[in-house]
Amino acid sequence: MYQILLSIAALISLALGLYQTFRPGSTSKLEWIEGAAILTAVAIVMIAQSVNDYQKELQFAKLNQKV
Repeated sequence: MYQILLSIAALISLALGLYQTFRPGSTSKLEWIEGAAILTAVAIVMIAQSVNDYQKELQFAKLNQKV
């Protein structure tokens, strides 16, 4: 659940950062990095959690085969 909320917040942050970067007369060019960093962190956590769940499923399947 928290991944979805973080993803939404990251997309909003990314959209605002891109708007600030590419609007006419803008002097800053790196406002989008914060949103991209949040999205990257969420993706890393979700991938790590998925791998962990998969490994637990394999262990559970091996245990069921022994029983």
